[in-house]
Amino acid sequence: MSVIRQRTKNLLAAGLMGILIASVFFGGVFTYILIHYNRTKQNLSMEYEAKIREAQGVREGQKMVRVAFASQNITTGSRISKENVEFKMYPEEQAPSNFMAILGDFDGKVAKIDISKNSAVTASMLFEEKSITKDVRNQEFQVISLPSGLMKNQYVDVRINFPTGQDYIVLSKKKVKDVKDTTVWYELNESEILHMSSAIVDAYLQGAKLYALTYVEPYLQEEAVANYPANLKVLDLIRSDPNIVQVAATELASKTRQALDLHLKEISDPEKMKVINEQQKQQNEKMAEQTRKKQEEVMRQSVKSGL
Repeated sequence: MSVIRQRTKNLLAAGLMGILIASVFFGGVFTYILIHYNRTKQNLSMEYEAKIREAQGVREGQKMVRVAFASQNITTGSRISKENVEFKMYPEEQAPSNFMAILGDFDGKVAKIDISKNSAVTASMLFEEKSITKDVRNQEFQVISLPSGLMKNQYVDVRINFPTGQDYIVLSKKKVKDVKDTTVWYELNESEILHMSSAIVDAYLQGAKLYALTYVEPYLQEEAVANYPANLKVLDLIRSDPNIVQVAATELASKTRQALDLHLKEISDPEKMKVINEQQKQQNEKMAEQTRKKQEEVMRQSVKSGL
């Protein structure tokens, strides 16, 4: 019994010694890991704080300015507004030289070029449309020979060509508000209306031709100088007989229509269908784009409401 009891004590002592040694070992390992973790954490914290101090030092040393950025992709000809631009604070030294800082600076301006989302919007990217004065009116014309494929929102010069070969610009860089067959609509002020009336009568009396030419890059090209001199005798005739403008316009419209009908007769049926299909395709693409923009706007409003 004493031998068994002694053996049991030895086993217990050995077990306790093993537990003690294991505890010391694992305790040392844990202590090492804890010290290493704290040291690493401290180093990372010091590095992070140093970067923060460095960034603060940069900001404190630089003047910040308000800069406009595109909040979405802006296509050529699109009007600039709060819907497609946003303002951010930006280091002055890194800001573009002609940056825009106030929403009011965009009044009446459209994009000359496509502007990508998150790009800075600068003055050189914009084109200012003419402001509408109190004497501006919508004018409809059927006396102008229009270029084939003329579309709404294109810009044109309206010119007059005399049988002598002399050629003048009557209206400069006018936006096509609408177009249908041989009829076109522009917005004209009082002076432009008077010059156009003179040109219509001139064309009627002198056998001249009124025609339009489109701009290749309307938002990049400067407008031409209107150099048509209104005929004083024609102006006197208009004052003495206001109906002469209507008579001349009717006669010129008839000639324009006859020229169009003759041209249409020369076009084969397959070519006509090709033109019709292309026009329908453009209309469908336009409607799809409008639908997409509306859907994006609804999604933006939903996100804002959720926030």
